[in-house]
Amino acid sequence: SPPTDQLPLTSMSTLLKHSKNIIIVGDLNAKHPGWGCPQVNNKGRDLANWLNGHKLNVINAGIKTSLRSDTTIDLIISDEIPETSESQSLPYTRSD
Repeated sequence: SPPTDQLPLTSMSTLLKHSKNIIIVGDLNAKHPGWGCPQVNNKGRDLANWLNGHKLNVINAGIKTSLRSDTTIDLIISDEIPETSESQSLPYTRSD
């Protein structure tokens, strides 16, 4: 979501009610030390609280996804952490 927009937490909560074994992927622009950002913003605080409330995990925590700053703002969220998984940022080609 754009940096000035609110997170779609209501839509994400609705999705959780109707789904099992879910994976949510997004450019959320939510910064929080819990997934490797050096600082926290309001979106990060809101998302961290939402994740805790729904027992969800950030799968790609600590993998930098922004070229402009040392942050992880493109997130992979799941209700289970797979035993074997790999996440990586691919080389930058152009802006989204």
